[in-house]
Amino acid sequence: MKRIQIKNIIKNKQTLFTFHDEGHTFGNFIRFILKNIEIIEFSGYNVPHPSENIMNLRIITKKCINHIQLLILGIKISGEFSILADNFFILTVENYFRFYL
Repeated sequence: MKRIQIKNIIKNKQTLFTFHDEGHTFGNFIRFILKNIEIIEFSGYNVPHPSENIMNLRIITKKCINHIQLLILGIKISGEFSILADNFFILTVENYFRFYL
């Protein structure tokens, strides 16, 4: 089975992606990243039913553009954000041990 399916494309301004084996954690995170990209008018996700292991992500843009490239950009940005958060966590723990222990 494919991990990501493109379900619906409407006039190159709206796309619905279906992710298998993903849920609210990834959906909310990628939605947050995508909504901060200027050309994206709307990004939202839903998990249709708890017993189904899928997450739908809808992207609507202001202009006709390749939504797959936007999704890839969002995933790259989220990866960079994760690295920054990880580095911040490590520095916080190191500083805690340095000053309090």
